[in-house]
Amino acid sequence: MRIAAVLLAVDEGAVAPVDGERRVDRDVRALREGGCGPIVVVTGQVPIELLGGLVVSDPRWRDGPGSSVRTGLAALPPRTDRAVLARTGAPDLTPGAVRQVIAAGARPPADLDRPAGLAFLALHAGRAEHMS
Repeated sequence: MRIAAVLLAVDEGAVAPVDGERRVDRDVRALREGGCGPIVVVTGQVPIELLGGLVVSDPRWRDGPGSSVRTGLAALPPRTDRAVLARTGAPDLTPGAVRQVIAAGARPPADLDRPAGLAFLALHAGRAEHMS
C-alpha cells in the first residue's frame, strides 16, 4: 500500500526556525520517518526549496486551506492508496503521531484520538473517499 503525505506549508511560518531547523524540514522528516512517501509540500505565501519532497505552489492559497488541499491531492502520484494530510507547525506532528494516524486510518473518526493537525485520507482514482 502506498501512503503519501500532503503537507500544507503555505505561510511564512513554514520557514520559521524551531531549534535551528525550519518547521517545514522538521515536518517532512516526521512524515517520512512515520511511514509516508512520497511527500507533497504545498506552498503559497513563501517559496520553499526542499530536498526530499515534491514542492507545488498553490496560487489560490489565500482562498483557504481547501484550495491547498486540492492542489496537494492533485500532485500525488498515480496509484497512491492513502495520504496523511498535515499542516506545517502542528505541535503534535511527530513520527509516532504519523504512525498512529496511519494505523487508525480505517477506523471511524469517533474511534480515533487524532493528534491535532493530522488527518488520514483514503484515495480512489486520486479523490479522497474517507477522512478521519
